[in-house]
Amino acid sequence: MSAADSLPNLSDHYKVVRPLDAGAAADRTLIKHKEKQSAHVAHVLLAPESLTAADQLTMAAAFSLARVAHVAPIEEVVRSENGRVAFITPYFGHTSGQVTLESLAASRGSRLSPEEIEAAADHILHALDDMHGARLYNGPLVPKQILVDRQGRVQIEHFGWALMAAKGVRDARVAREDDIRAEIRSVMELLFRCLTGLDSRTMGVSPGQVVSSLDPFLDAWLSEGLKEGAGFDSAASARAAMPDNVRAGTPKPGFIASAVRSLRGNSK
Repeated sequence: MSAADSLPNLSDHYKVVRPLDAGAAADRTLIKHKEKQSAHVAHVLLAPESLTAADQLTMAAAFSLARVAHVAPIEEVVRSENGRVAFITPYFGHTSGQVTLESLAASRGSRLSPEEIEAAADHILHALDDMHGARLYNGPLVPKQILVDRQGRVQIEHFGWALMAAKGVRDARVAREDDIRAEIRSVMELLFRCLTGLDSRTMGVSPGQVVSSLDPFLDAWLSEGLKEGAGFDSAASARAAMPDNVRAGTPKPGFIASAVRSLRGNSK
């Protein structure tokens, strides 16, 4: 009997609602718990041949043990309808579908407010700092991983899954300083795009040159994080240098719920 054979079937507890667009590292299906009537997502890795069923269970165990705020948790592991391993996570979308930080920016004219950018940055860097402390790494994040839930909180989906599929469970838990810098820089690039509507890799301008009356602390922080050959060497250092910590020594709660309410209102 394989590791997958010992798992419960997806259909034992869940009803399939509809397929979702593929995520960064897995195919996704919207499902509903039969008893609780709660919405969830079933994820099947896009590159299953690189990890055996036993490897995927080890992978799920590693991420399940590291329950970190702002990282989509693996709630259960089951067998999909075709017998493959499926990870179950919460569904963070609403009736119009999943919302990413970039799609939220697009709904606001391709630019989020500086306050929303700082809130998102705090959520993402908090999650990265905690995951790195558990020796779990992602590599450069892609935009579709950064979701915004119905309460306006950032939730990172598929954190580290693609890296484990590519390198194996053991090797993916080792990261060099350059690897961590690249991961942090990918966050800074995403924040720059969502603030300015431009790609920092091609424009060669600071945020303050694009966004009028931008707080100089935020301008300096983003510019520092985007410096070629430099940037922040860890999520902890990037978070410590955030504008709110420089201004007052205390980070904000960091909700962007007003933007989500606006988006949901437009989708009715």
